Amino acid sequence: MKNYYDILEIPSSSSLLDIKKAFRKQAVKYHPDKHFGDDYFTNKFIEIKEAYDTLSDQNKKSEYDLKYKTFFSNTQETIKSDNFKKQKEKEKEEQFFYDPYKPFYSNQDRVSNETPQFNPKINHWGEVVPNDMEFFILPKKIGKIVSGFSTLKTSMNPPSGFFGSLFGSFKHSCSFMGVNGFALYKISGNRKTVTESIEINFNEVTDLLSVSQRRSYNHNYQDTAYGFEWSYKNKIIKDFNGTYYDKNDNPNRKEAHEYWANKWAERYWTIYLLDKMESELDQNGYIEFRIIEGQGYKPYIKLGIGKITFLTKKGEVIYNFNEIKNLYTKGTSLYIEHINYEKKFLFFESGDKNGIDLMHLSNRQFFLRALELLLGYKIN
Repeated sequence: MKNYYDILEIPSSSSLLDIKKAFRKQAVKYHPDKHFGDDYFTNKFIEIKEAYDTLSDQNKKSEYDLKYKTFFSNTQETIKSDNFKKQKEKEKEEQFFYDPYKPFYSNQDRVSNETPQFNPKINHWGEVVPNDMEFFILPKKIGKIVSGFSTLKTSMNPPSGFFGSLFGSFKHSCSFMGVNGFALYKISGNRKTVTESIEINFNEVTDLLSVSQRRSYNHNYQDTAYGFEWSYKNKIIKDFNGTYYDKNDNPNRKEAHEYWANKWAERYWTIYLLDKMESELDQNGYIEFRIIEGQGYKPYIKLGIGKITFLTKKGEVIYNFNEIKNLYTKGTSLYIEHINYEKKFLFFESGDKNGIDLMHLSNRQFFLRALELLLGYKIN
């Protein structure tokens, strides 16, 4: 029998609020997205979800507690066995968390912005980096490196001779995902001429706006325009804009390197925010999300435990989780209907209904994750 209280690291006397808080912390720690879908973390996450589903349901919890009291009696043998299992579990986790070459990290790794000067062993897609992949520069201030990718190989050399240097092309880039940020570098002409050097530390970011739009020309030719805008308190740190050509939305890694670098940076920025979520909830009671308006961002949503608040010109509109009649997406917007909402005729509506323009919402991926963890609504 599994000890669900041990899995969530809480005592058996915990309240429902304690159970929910423990689940959020454990779900963030072991989420497969954070660890390239490694089987160990995937199984841990499934186990945590299983424990939460049982202990958060009053009927299931009552039934489980009866078995729990019988099975986990406080005998010395049981305590000794549990302690042994916990020690083995801790040793197993340390193999992942404390190896500088492993693409995983612990909370202790979050503290340091200094980047150990090791080449990454895993690329952004979770694959082992080939021996011939060359990283011509390493970042300094993005924390422990989690993954990396380079378009340069050790066998590649700049064109030789006058005409080779005049008409030849030697342009490459490499990118890194770190615990506390990401970096992107470009060279041109030779390995030493760095034409672009970008390091963005997540501690110096407040907002990320990411957009993409598929465009068609004469119904035959298609491309996708993308944009990533990294900002700190309404001041743009760096924006990236471009296009890629791929009908399956899986562009070539080398040709769309800048796009992929930002796409993976968004993923790790979301994880960074998830790691900070619990402390922000403890401090403020909610997480604030902003929407872009004109030349800057304005507060638009407060997402708390079990409720979402819209900050409108008429004042606050609050939806408690048990007062949400309907939640759905339409186009690029998310709509929430209150139980007091009614649509009586074609154009007549009463009650509360609010929409969120997701394309203009800052930190959109984090919002969708937080919505699932705090309100229980998952949007695909």
